[in-house]
Amino acid sequence: MTDPSPFKYKRVILSFMAILLFFLIIANILIVANQRKHILHEIQNHMQYEMDLIGTFVREPLLLHDYAKVEQFLLQWGGEHDDVVEVKAIMPNGFMLAQYNHPAPSPHVFFLQKQLRYGGKDLINLQVVKDLSRVEAILGKLKLQLIAFSAALTGILGIATWRTFRKMALKPMEREIALRTQAEEMLQKAKDQLEVTVDERTAEVREKNKSLLMEIVEREKSQGMLQEATKRAQNEKAKSDAIIAAIGDGISIQDTDFTVLYQNDIHIRMIGDHRGEACYRAYEKRESVCEGCPVAMAFQDGKIHTSRRSAPTPNGILHVEITASPLRDSSGQIIAGIEIARDITERKRAEEA
Repeated sequence: MTDPSPFKYKRVILSFMAILLFFLIIANILIVANQRKHILHEIQNHMQYEMDLIGTFVREPLLLHDYAKVEQFLLQWGGEHDDVVEVKAIMPNGFMLAQYNHPAPSPHVFFLQKQLRYGGKDLINLQVVKDLSRVEAILGKLKLQLIAFSAALTGILGIATWRTFRKMALKPMEREIALRTQAEEMLQKAKDQLEVTVDERTAEVREKNKSLLMEIVEREKSQGMLQEATKRAQNEKAKSDAIIAAIGDGISIQDTDFTVLYQNDIHIRMIGDHRGEACYRAYEKRESVCEGCPVAMAFQDGKIHTSRRSAPTPNGILHVEITASPLRDSSGQIIAGIEIARDITERKRAEEA
């Protein structure tokens, strides 16, 4: 039997880390894109507000045909704002009343225009182009930081995964291979000895039968130990179930898709049996995850979160205080969320009284 090289296991782990890094980078790009969208929205709102102020200031001079004052104000306003690339004021007849251009053009700009009207009549069309170079620089730096963090995190996870895998899988496998190699060598020697006399072969068979009998005895002992261990595990499970049943609060477990996997008796009496259903649909009659859901927040940051929720029941509105924490597997990955729901309806009514 050949000894499989650990290199192929390294390649599997490296491939997994590469896929993980790829998805982390995609997530980082989406985060930056969402941040860019939010910033652009804020910039648009701010520019709209500034253009409203400009319109308020230039409306009276336009009505008085004081175009020089309008031009002077727009040129001064553009010069005072370093992030303004261009300002144009165009009359309804197409005449360019004022135009300001920043001496250093920018490849990243945002354009906004506003039609100023008075009494149902067009007065002027204001156009402003704003420089977004600083915003793009900040977003680019943020993207590089996120990618660097993702790469570092992936490397740490890769090293930890490899060390854990080597400790828990490769070393026991190497020991098993060594034992099997020794067994094969022994079998080969036994095969060679089969060519000796019948007496020697008979004695060898008897010796093997003796060894086999000892192995059978050992297996019977092992089976008894296994049955004893199974019985202890069942007793421990019954003890855990009794502890959970003795807790005075409702307990439920949701997987990462927010499907209810478990409810203790108190939780079922409190809100009804909804195992196998989506929690947001079962508890609050929603079609998506509830806003401010403590389980969702626990999935996101891996911490414990508490919130108060209300849900309709046949006995009226039920007020509960929910404490949610993540449930992890042996590798540390979040696989579910645990909710502890405490009925605070009476306390809520006392507070509102």
